[in-house]
Amino acid sequence: MEFIRKGRGENLLYEGYCYKKSRHYGSKVHYECTRRNCDARLHTDAGKTRVLREPGRHNHPPEQEKLTCLRLRQKVLEGMRSHPLDTPAKVFQCETEKLPHASPVSFQSWRSSLYREKYRFIPPPSSVEQEHNSEESQDTTEDIYAAIFADSSTQNAESSDVP
Repeated sequence: MEFIRKGRGENLLYEGYCYKKSRHYGSKVHYECTRRNCDARLHTDAGKTRVLREPGRHNHPPEQEKLTCLRLRQKVLEGMRSHPLDTPAKVFQCETEKLPHASPVSFQSWRSSLYREKYRFIPPPSSVEQEHNSEESQDTTEDIYAAIFADSSTQNAESSDVP
C-alpha cells in the first residue's frame, strides 16, 4: 500500500491499481478506483495502515505504466523541493536516469505543470527583487531627509553667526 500526493488529495496505489479517496466514515476510509466506469472499491482503517475490505471488482487490467508515471512525478516534485535552484528539466532528467527502463513520459508533456508547481513553493525572481528594491528605496529616502535636515540646520547656524 503506497500513497501518492496528486492535486488536492492523495491517491492510494494498491496491487497495481490506483484509488482516490471517496469518503471517511469514523474508523474507515473508503477509496474508489480512479477509472470512471470501474466499480472497484477499497476500505482501509483510519490510520491507512491496512486494507479492511475490497468490495467490487476491476473491469480493467492493472495500470503499471500509470503507477510508474505517478511515482516518477512524486519523485520529481520532491527533487524540485530539495533542490530549488535546479531547473525542473534538470530534476526530471536526474530522476528518469534512475529508472531501470525508458521514461514513460517526456519532459515536454509535464513542462508547464512542473513549472507551475515550482512557483507554488518558490516565489518567482521578480517578487524577490521588488521586495529588495523597496527596502533599498526606504533607506535612501531616510538618507535624503537626513541630509536635507542636516544642511538646513548648518545653514541656520551659519546665518545666525553673520551680523
